[in-house]
Amino acid sequence: MKQDTQVKQQTPQFLRQRKFFLVLPLIIFPFATFLLWSIGIVGPAKANGQNTKQVAGLNMNLPDPKIQDSARRFLAMAQPQPPK
Repeated sequence: MKQDTQVKQQTPQFLRQRKFFLVLPLIIFPFATFLLWSIGIVGPAKANGQNTKQVAGLNMNLPDPKIQDSARRFLAMAQPQPPK
């Protein structure tokens, strides 16, 4: 049996539509995200019943280091000794 190996030619209108539908999600996604964000559906999760204080910037209240005894001895040996 002889198979038909001809490739069907696509019309220019079909090619334009295919290109449009390929780019359509890239156009719609940012606008849909902005719309949902402005309504308040999409965004950071909010804790219910908790005091959520948002502070911008760096945390300047850092805890003190917890140095173990072995590390303390090592740091003492690393200190320069006064000349005798």
